[in-house]
Amino acid sequence: MSPRILNRHLCGATHTSIRSFIVCSFPRAVVRGSGKFGVIIKCRAVEVMQFTTVAEAVEAKRLLDVVSCAAGCRREHEVVQFNPNSSHPGSPS
Repeated sequence: MSPRILNRHLCGATHTSIRSFIVCSFPRAVVRGSGKFGVIIKCRAVEVMQFTTVAEAVEAKRLLDVVSCAAGCRREHEVVQFNPNSSHPGSPS
């Protein structure tokens, strides 16, 4: 599985870390972990889980899809690769 590359964020700044890029992209999200791959959870409040490898992110999404992320889970979980060095302002989708 090839993750979608996420390079859109809410400002025109060059972010110095993946974490600052994620916070700009999803200002109300709970962010956990570290790494350039992630799972974005949009079932209730937005949550971003970061991982160092795409395999870890894919496995986390698989588990979330099977077990659910919380009560009312709609299975809105997506594997992405964060690319803060490619600054394209605009709402992340």
